[in-house]
Amino acid sequence: MIAPGLAVECKHRETLPAWLTEAMAKVRAQAGRDRVGVVVLHERGKRDSLVVMALSDFVARYGVHITAQDD
Repeated sequence: MIAPGLAVECKHRETLPAWLTEAMAKVRAQAGRDRVGVVVLHERGKRDSLVVMALSDFVARYGVHITAQDD
């Protein structure tokens, strides 16, 4: 992985859950061109949450390219 300043864990799946890809499509459409759409995943009873964003949006915004390698 090439991502200076980041510790990155990539998970490759045949498909992602439809609810997640639908949420990402919805928020990206809402974000438009000037904002980055993110989906926040929260587990009941937990203090922290996860933030999911499209890799292409991440690269465009922060200029850091992350390469995924097959497991």
